Amino acid sequence: KIIGENEKSASFRKKLLNFLEENPHQIEENPIHYSAAIHNMLTHHLIAHDYKNFNYYLEKLKTYPFKMPHERANVFSSLCLFELGYYSETKDYKNAIRFVEETVVNYENVKNLINTEHQFLLNQQAALAYYQNKDFNKALKWINKNINIIFKDLRVDVKASTYMLNIITHFELNNLELLPYLVKSTTLFLKSNKLYKPHDEIFLSIFNTNLSSLNSKEFIELLLTKKQELLLLKSPKNQSVISMGVTYMEWIDLKIK
Repeated sequence: KIIGENEKSASFRKKLLNFLEENPHQIEENPIHYSAAIHNMLTHHLIAHDYKNFNYYLEKLKTYPFKMPHERANVFSSLCLFELGYYSETKDYKNAIRFVEETVVNYENVKNLINTEHQFLLNQQAALAYYQNKDFNKALKWINKNINIIFKDLRVDVKASTYMLNIITHFELNNLELLPYLVKSTTLFLKSNKLYKPHDEIFLSIFNTNLSSLNSKEFIELLLTKKQELLLLKSPKNQSVISMGVTYMEWIDLKIK
């Protein structure tokens, strides 16, 4: 995998899984090895966009009767990464919400054992799904879960995405008086983690305006100005590294429409 020979890598992943399934006592002795072997297959097929095989192995993971709490927590972590990640990648937000409202409940008793980073990604994907479904109050509930997680090894780009999603969600809820404060804290976070790019500065400046004083025509004029400023930034070094599920340009275009 490291040297880029993906098919050979996939072949060895498959051999490992076959070996375990041909020797079920190995699975009984350590079910985590089996879930990890399936995890390897899911990684390969997701990256290869082979969704037929991806769903085949996902079903294997979901239907195997893992019993111990740490085993079920391990499976839940994988489902958060793969099933929920798959729905987000394919923009299937209805099924993402179904996953959140059905599958998460089934694993409530092991949530305290889940990998913190996986919990963080679950919260982010859940927030995005509800945001895209225009259920902004529920989106905010999941956003706040992430904002309240303090863990030094979490990916700062995902945390930054949470901050950005927080801003546009509060905008949708018409909490306009909060926006300048959120912009200030978000800018501080981005700068302290060396993530602050010209694209981010331009987009955030929209919410640093006294939006409540603008009529709809003035608001559209503001957006058109910011869109033009973004279009002028052509250098790759100016690009934002933040991926909140909706690009700055997409958000601006939706609001103009």
